[in-house]
Amino acid sequence: MTSFQGRLEQADLLEKPFIESFNEACSTHKIVKFGVETTQISNIHQYIRSARDSTSQFVRYLPDAVLVRTQNTASIGPKTALIEFKVQTMLVQHDSFFNRIKATYGNKFPALTNKQDVFATEKDALDVYRKITSLGVRVVVVVLQRERSTVGDGLRAQYAQDIVVCHEHVPSAMGSGSGTSISNTHFDSYLSLPNFFEGNFGISRHVSTQVIAALEAKRSNSP
Repeated sequence: MTSFQGRLEQADLLEKPFIESFNEACSTHKIVKFGVETTQISNIHQYIRSARDSTSQFVRYLPDAVLVRTQNTASIGPKTALIEFKVQTMLVQHDSFFNRIKATYGNKFPALTNKQDVFATEKDALDVYRKITSLGVRVVVVVLQRERSTVGDGLRAQYAQDIVVCHEHVPSAMGSGSGTSISNTHFDSYLSLPNFFEGNFGISRHVSTQVIAALEAKRSNSP
């Protein structure tokens, strides 16, 4: 997985243009920054990055932003929800590893058929989101799989508790591995952005369309 600095750089790919275009297009909801990257906690991240206690983990993986319903008419879903943004820049590379994931997952639904079905994320982060969910807090995870041919296909969202985990592992700390525990989630357990936001929050589909267009423009201008 990426370093803390790497996650900040990934925010430029997804989080910042997402929030800006969403707030411009949406008249019923607003997204505001909330997580560790917006506070001075980033200055002490080096001291807690290897800590395993619950409070340190909570601080490290606090979701990035908050979605708030600003109008009470023609809207559904919670008044407030936390949002986490995740970017996957590289698919599973080796057939042998993909076969291990499939063997662990078995014949469950949705079927696991190709490497694009796997979206890797930090296990500790997903654990924190689910613990928060157990308190009754809504946590939405927005993901972008950059290897998809279009942003519209690669941009999806899901409540943390509904994300399907296919396989978990710890990459070797030797060589290029980080030693960070990984949850390999099923990409098809996330919904398309328009379907998720319309179905769960009553947010007009044109908002998602504008967000996708902004991210497409961002990708076109990126190296």
